[in-house]
Amino acid sequence: AYSKGSRGRPDPLSGVLDLTRRARAPIWSRRGGRGAAGAMAGGLAGRAILVVGAGIGGLAAALALARRGARVRVIEQAPALTEVGAGLQIGPNAVAVLEALGVAEALAPLASAPPAVELRDFRHGALVARLPMGAAALARHGRPYWQFHRADLLGALAEAALAAGAGIETGARVTRVVQDGARVRVVTEA
Repeated sequence: AYSKGSRGRPDPLSGVLDLTRRARAPIWSRRGGRGAAGAMAGGLAGRAILVVGAGIGGLAAALALARRGARVRVIEQAPALTEVGAGLQIGPNAVAVLEALGVAEALAPLASAPPAVELRDFRHGALVARLPMGAAALARHGRPYWQFHRADLLGALAEAALAAGAGIETGARVTRVVQDGARVRVVTEA
């Protein structure tokens, strides 16, 4: 059985860098200092952020930023968020990120936790190696090794991003990005 919780581990998203800040004042340090969590918490409230692309990375970023108080808008060139791709393998570290994003609980019923991964010879089907997963991964890493369809992950991320206040606009193909000092302008097809 899978139970959520950090088991005393740090938040995997606490080291996310705010790339809109100037390099003169570091906002993240492994040795202490201000730390990203403090900089992110104070620096994102109300900040308008545009995310280009509603794939796994774009929706995960939008969700994390919206949960930290940013006003997030996601633009996607596809006319709709549809079922694309195939199966995904999600290791225990990635499950920790899904927990931090708040979507692990929604995804757990959709995931399968294989007992093992087997590597076989393509000619004869003979077993070359067997990597224990399932209970072994849960015992070793404190989190499961999951498999599920890409569309399930995208759906959970999109639903959570919308619930966190992010906007998602489809049919918006980016044609140009113009940087003017500290500002960036994104031009889309009409």
